[in-house]
Amino acid sequence: MAYLMAAVKRKVRSRKKGGRSWRLALYAAPFIAIMLIVLSGLMYGKGEISTHILDANATIGLSLIFPLAVFAYLAAKGDTPKDIIAGLRLERGKANRNAIKVGALLFLFIFALEIGGGIIQSVTGISLPTNASLVIDGMPLYFLAFTVLIAPINEEIFFRGFLVPRLGIFLSAAIFAAMHIGYGSVMEIAGAFIFGVAAGYVLERTDSLYPSIIAHMLVNLLTVVLIASVL
Repeated sequence: MAYLMAAVKRKVRSRKKGGRSWRLALYAAPFIAIMLIVLSGLMYGKGEISTHILDANATIGLSLIFPLAVFAYLAAKGDTPKDIIAGLRLERGKANRNAIKVGALLFLFIFALEIGGGIIQSVTGISLPTNASLVIDGMPLYFLAFTVLIAPINEEIFFRGFLVPRLGIFLSAAIFAAMHIGYGSVMEIAGAFIFGVAAGYVLERTDSLYPSIIAHMLVNLLTVVLIASVL
């Protein structure tokens, strides 16, 4: 009996130690992303990297901070990895055919709005330019890959998975749109807000974050391909 009790205690201590380890890793992760930005700034100051590399690394670092901060916050609240995944609506079972179908439909909705905006501009003569090309032009290949494959996951985790349940669809979409002010384009800001509202609605209807991630990836892919074909 005493041997059994000792074994149970050792197992409990092992679990606690393992729990502390992954939590400490999550706490440290956002600071590692910040250090990427700081290191890039120092390298740029010494003339070791170009402006485009600095912008790319800083953008990647900022993008990584979003989900890492969410994970660290939820871990600090005492959530387990399983709780965090469920709370963000990222369970494996929700990455299914329906998620792909809904994500594709969400993308087509945004694409239709883009076409509609182009038609309105051509009919009215009102110019509503987008400045996404200025952000992408001259950027390294790894940044373009990150923009299509990783950034959408990071942003959807933060703006939809984390903010929508806490702030609501419209406020989270407004914050998402505000993050696009750097583009200096009304079209980009309005498009981000509309996507944020639509993605938040889809999240609430499907209880899955995967459709908005898929749609976001497709939107970014289309943007990169179109701009690359023009430049």
